Amino acid sequence: MRVLFVDDSGNPRGKRSVGDIGLYILAGLAVDDRNLPSIIKAASDAKAAMIARMGLGELEVHAHDIWNNTGQFRGKGRVLIMQQKQEMFSIMVDVVARSRMDIIPVVIDRMWHERQRTGHRPLVVSWSTMVRRFERILDLEGGEYGLILADAGRAGDERTARAIVEEMALAKMEQSPNCA
Repeated sequence: MRVLFVDDSGNPRGKRSVGDIGLYILAGLAVDDRNLPSIIKAASDAKAAMIARMGLGELEVHAHDIWNNTGQFRGKGRVLIMQQKQEMFSIMVDVVARSRMDIIPVVIDRMWHERQRTGHRPLVVSWSTMVRRFERILDLEGGEYGLILADAGRAGDERTARAIVEEMALAKMEQSPNCA
């Protein structure tokens, strides 16, 4: 069975704020559940090495904090130079590249939707796109079932995403020749 891990970045709605470039991004990593133990070990080993080499105190490392020198990277002696940032990102990219995963990127330009007055909500568009792309992976591999695990962010967004996934799954089941 394929498992899709999804995380988001950006604000799917509302006015732009300082630092907001108007994009809402979903990133998905689709993996075969039989490969999960080796992927988790490789990612954990890489993260532990990175934490030890950089002298980090926390076990959770956020890309946003690395890039913007915030969180545990704020303050004297903790700010990373570009070379260190590139090294940290390269370590994790290497883990992904060595692992058998499909990367599913979805980038929504909120401002384009507003300018075009499409009426589409970025959250709905992004999750619908993510699910369709995951279904294509399942279809290509001949698998019927997949599991989607999303990072729990804003509760309202999570409910909306769940409703979109459920609605699309029901529609697909109704189209199935095995459905009575």
